[in-house]
Amino acid sequence: MLQALLLLLAAPCVQEPAAAAPPAPDPARQAWEKLQQRLAAAQSLDLHARMELSDSAIPPEEMQEVKMEIQLQLARPGHGKAVWTSVFGSGEDAETIVIEWIGTGDKVYAVDHEEKWVMAEGAEWKDSEVGFFLPFLGPTWCSGGLEPREFSVLPPPAEHPDWQGLKITGAAPPEEGAEEGAAEESFEMRLWLAPDGALRRAATSLGGTAEMLFEIDLMALSDKPDLEKYRTVIPEGYAVLADPEEEHGEEEFSLEGSLLPVGAQAPEAVLIGLDGAEFGLSSLKGKTVLLNFWFFH
Repeated sequence: MLQALLLLLAAPCVQEPAAAAPPAPDPARQAWEKLQQRLAAAQSLDLHARMELSDSAIPPEEMQEVKMEIQLQLARPGHGKAVWTSVFGSGEDAETIVIEWIGTGDKVYAVDHEEKWVMAEGAEWKDSEVGFFLPFLGPTWCSGGLEPREFSVLPPPAEHPDWQGLKITGAAPPEEGAEEGAAEESFEMRLWLAPDGALRRAATSLGGTAEMLFEIDLMALSDKPDLEKYRTVIPEGYAVLADPEEEHGEEEFSLEGSLLPVGAQAPEAVLIGLDGAEFGLSSLKGKTVLLNFWFFH
């Protein structure tokens, strides 16, 4: 009886443990999520950026000078144009390469002006390769599939003390067609946002040691674009290459499955020699043939 009375008297003095304080909000994560929300809500994106390419694994004296710029005038789902211009070297030896995409509204096409062909890449801008090197545009404008994991705050650049800096690291899934069990690639992005939330500078690297630095002169978003401004058409006289998805139907295309088995007879093919004359592959039967494969990327 006495023990029960003592417990009863002591009960009011026993306090519930204080609830743990909620974790403090991560300002870098909040800034990233806010930028992605703005990009996801936008129906059009105008962006102009100048870029520099660097690679810490290459000695500076061996690093070729590269000047690049990208001009995006895109509207959802697939209206507009994207132009990526790269100048390699300088002076008389400089080489300029222009890669272009156009969106007719029905599909987004990669364009080759030299060979005069276009190839469908999908019905939306995020289906195309235009955003491969622009992961900061997020999943609604790119198909990169990056998974941010760590966020931290960066100091503003000395020339722009009012900019907000953030660093994001994470992983990217293995490239399509990679062997099963292939390791993820690490990526890092460093972004600087102006006081109005617009992106002004971005540095990105995906695996390896190469880094692209973007100085963004213009980034404009709109939720009600005038589609006439973004209307484009396939240039006259350009061949339209088959859409891989249409060519192979709903079944997923397999490069391995499309190859001839080892030991199979090579199909007949008409080739053009260095003298410009055509000849059939079968005319080389019984002779040693050296195949020299090359590609432009």
